[in-house]
Amino acid sequence: MSEQRLAISADGDLLAIYNDDLRELINQGHAEIVRASHVEPCQCTEHEGRGLWSVQMVNGPLLGCFSSRDDALAAETEYLAAQLFD
Repeated sequence: MSEQRLAISADGDLLAIYNDDLRELINQGHAEIVRASHVEPCQCTEHEGRGLWSVQMVNGPLLGCFSSRDDALAAETEYLAAQLFD
């Protein structure tokens, strides 16, 4: 199980960055899961056409192109944590 940070809004809503470790907690009641970004394969011309991964936040910035999906997911999680918890 990975470390999970949670926040409670003024309305009493529980906020978290989704991962499968939360499934048991989510199954205890009502949950609304909202997409925050898209992590998808891309072709970046500045990287000589190699297949890379891009992270585009919904209604937000393009975080960039990454050489692996794991690197893209880590950047996505870091960005979201800073927005939610800092």
